[in-house]
Amino acid sequence: MLRTGLLAAILAALLPAACSKPAENSEIPRARLPKGTSVLFVTLDTTRRDFLSPYGADPRFTPRLSALAARGATFLNAFSQTNNTNPAHLTMMTGLRAADHGVFDNLTLLGDGVDTLPLAFHRAGFETVAFPSVPHVGEGLRWRGYDRLLPAVRELEAHETTERVLTWLSTRDEKRPFFAWVHYWDAHAPYTPPEDVQREFYHGDPYSGGEPFAKRPFFQSGYAPKVVVQWIGQKSDPEYPRAMYAGEIHNIDRELGRVLEFLDRSRGADRCAVIVIADHGESLGEHDIFFDHRGLYETQLHIPFLLRVPGFPAGLRPATRVSQLDLAPTLVELFGVNLEHELRGSSLVPLLRGEPSEALEGRRWLVHEANRNTEVAVRSGRWKLIWPIEKERPGAVPRLFDLEADPAEVHDLSESRGDVVADLSARLRPWIAAGAKAPHHEVAESDAVRRLKALGYVR
Repeated sequence: MLRTGLLAAILAALLPAACSKPAENSEIPRARLPKGTSVLFVTLDTTRRDFLSPYGADPRFTPRLSALAARGATFLNAFSQTNNTNPAHLTMMTGLRAADHGVFDNLTLLGDGVDTLPLAFHRAGFETVAFPSVPHVGEGLRWRGYDRLLPAVRELEAHETTERVLTWLSTRDEKRPFFAWVHYWDAHAPYTPPEDVQREFYHGDPYSGGEPFAKRPFFQSGYAPKVVVQWIGQKSDPEYPRAMYAGEIHNIDRELGRVLEFLDRSRGADRCAVIVIADHGESLGEHDIFFDHRGLYETQLHIPFLLRVPGFPAGLRPATRVSQLDLAPTLVELFGVNLEHELRGSSLVPLLRGEPSEALEGRRWLVHEANRNTEVAVRSGRWKLIWPIEKERPGAVPRLFDLEADPAEVHDLSESRGDVVADLSARLRPWIAAGAKAPHHEVAESDAVRRLKALGYVR
């Protein structure tokens, strides 16, 4: 991990404007929550923002999340640090970039000495529990700080995860505040919501609509995992996967609603901050990427992020650009816990009060890191540059987009706007200099790794 540590040091030196320390002590008393307030931290795997009702989707898609949003803040421009599950989760739990915590894929062990939010809350006396929904997330990769982590021996469906959470909530010591992480996997491909949801969301013929998905270049190239190829088969109706994806998110909303209703009935909602955020998004055919989240396009990076804090204003919809990196500084300020390293983001507490944030408004750019550090993206103002690090990959060329004029990222302006490319690529020198892949140590041949290989997610 020596090279990873060196990379982190270079990044800290060359990108000072992207870093920030936790809020100054003089600000913390004004924001800190009453003693005994808990945290429900919910992560939605592979979830696009445009399929959630608070972001303009059909109101029937996620009514419970709409109700939560009405009681808190909906961040309209929230972005993932990366397009992969484990690196994104660890960024949220540490307040560090992947280049700092050293995890660029789903198999890498978290290095020794990296502090985490669950450790910080444990030190502060909170009960810390975790409910992951897939085997490759959590304890086996040295994710530390949980008093209790219920491992998943297979991919759990939303109702199974909810039952675990409700069982714990019904039996826990109510005198002790908690930090509970709940992970829902269902929106990940293949999209197979419960049958009643399938009937509600789709009424067509999945085999009508032209060329089967399996014959499209994305599937012919071998990019798609085996389990997704088996699921899509010869289906061809483009509305079918979108309807099934919407159905998965609706089912998550239904199951998470059961947890939120329990908190309301038990009066726990008055003493619990609720975070709902995606690890990354998903492509449903954009850029010829089907039912996958490879790439650093907006469909992978522009994520939903809802945050309700007891006693703070309701119904806020901040448009300021925020990042997964900002979650840890926010909780540090709100709860007075301490992470034993410098945080890379900025606290969202001013936005939660309905006030402007000098740190967030003054942030000139955001950087996003791809799975295995194969490419990196930087956004500044209206511009976004995607830069390849692993240049041998197909299509590995710089791409520049004007997000205001071209939000779908269809028109690459890298050749005509070389001045913008030069300016933005200078921000990426530390990643470019790091080479094709970040150094890492893969986990041993565990059951989780074997299952990922069987599903085709690891080759």
